[in-house]
Amino acid sequence: LVWAFYGVVALVIGFQRFFLFEGGLVRWRNGRLRAVAWHDVRSVRRVQAFGRLTGYELATPGQGRPVVLETVQATELGEEMARRFEEVASAAGLQVWG
Repeated sequence: LVWAFYGVVALVIGFQRFFLFEGGLVRWRNGRLRAVAWHDVRSVRRVQAFGRLTGYELATPGQGRPVVLETVQATELGEEMARRFEEVASAAGLQVWG
């Protein structure tokens, strides 16, 4: 039942990839690209569900809706991705909270 729930959620929100760079990141989601420079990010918040990290929300005032990056902490790749994202965000001078 839980896997069915996650499958439905994945279909509704779509699939995404994000690429980290020294100056910011690029998110690809459902064929659309969105670039975000670190200097435009005002805050980074961890998003959790059922006690697990499910992603990050980047607030970018003046640029519309926040950028949401989904990750799956329960997998080795997801944990590595989350660790690397937090390292890069911290190096850019951003505090990751939540």
